[in-house]
Amino acid sequence: MDATVFAAYAAAQLADIAAILTQHGPAGGACCACGRPHPCPHVETLLRYRTHYQRCLTQTRQPQPRVD
Repeated sequence: MDATVFAAYAAAQLADIAAILTQHGPAGGACCACGRPHPCPHVETLLRYRTHYQRCLTQTRQPQPRVD
């Protein structure tokens, strides 16, 4: 997998993570909107993956040519 294909994959993963995270969050009391106890283990895992893919995208970006 080259850098361009990986960047597209990582971007898709980040979009999926963002969509799933909208289904989680404080729901009042000590529960997540999904019904699990807060802090929701799924949210914690998704946040770790989001950080991972964001870091990967930063590392795969090619320096842009300077335009003067």
